[in-house]
Amino acid sequence: MLAQSFHFTEILIVAYLHLYFGSASSVGSNTVDHTADSSYYLCAGTSFSNRAVEINRQLACERLHNADPISNFPAKLEDNRLFDGAPDALIVWPIMNEETTYRTRVPGKMRIVIDLDCNLAGLIIRYENAVQRCIKLSSNAEVDSTGPDLDTYKGYNCSNTFFSSAYVEETIAKAVNTFERRLPTIYRNKFPKLGYCRSTKQRTFSWPLLVDHTPYNSGGRYSR
Repeated sequence: MLAQSFHFTEILIVAYLHLYFGSASSVGSNTVDHTADSSYYLCAGTSFSNRAVEINRQLACERLHNADPISNFPAKLEDNRLFDGAPDALIVWPIMNEETTYRTRVPGKMRIVIDLDCNLAGLIIRYENAVQRCIKLSSNAEVDSTGPDLDTYKGYNCSNTFFSSAYVEETIAKAVNTFERRLPTIYRNKFPKLGYCRSTKQRTFSWPLLVDHTPYNSGGRYSR
């Protein structure tokens, strides 16, 4: 279990949030009330309440025992090494967002993982060449956030879309490098884009952050 520690500050270097369909969906339009739960799951930038996880667990369980022979899901998790001590057979089912359950639409990158008895094992997010386990955050005020045995997740909360500090720092480094290489030429339609912040009276430049935490490629394609 990880304690949450989010910085509610504006990052001048970043002013754009780019989403693309068929991957992890933002929950910005469907606000999650995390005060109602003592814990919730975070898959890259997308969060899931306990309620959403339970609804999808029940749906996955129902489809596991009444599977459509022509459907791709439920499916067996190919590699369960992310779940130490779990049974040999684990089942995955697409989890979309707070308000939408998977039917026949594009499954996206996120999966709920259950065993054959329908017990929840966790959540994962699938990338092109890797699978990452989603983390479970605790918002319990009674937990000592400075405890020696407690890990802390640090990041930025942008209208309920989350970005880890590590991802933001990686993005800033790439943006600065790209900006320096492009100084001799004006790029009006590509990133980084120049701007001006009136509150600080400083010139700024913006660079996209992606919900699934993959680096943005200024050439128009996504890269890892």
